[in-house]
Amino acid sequence: DSSRVEEYASVSGEPDDGSDVLIECRDVHKAFGDKQILRGVSFK
Repeated sequence: DSSRVEEYASVSGEPDDGSDVLIECRDVHKAFGDKQILRGVSFK
């Protein structure tokens, strides 16, 4: 099976800019085998 799962997560305390952001993802990558689905997507 050539599928591979890698997970990286970090949790920080309160946002330092005063925003109400609950979840922020930066530079997300996801692939299924050789097929890359997400390449560095960021959102909040």
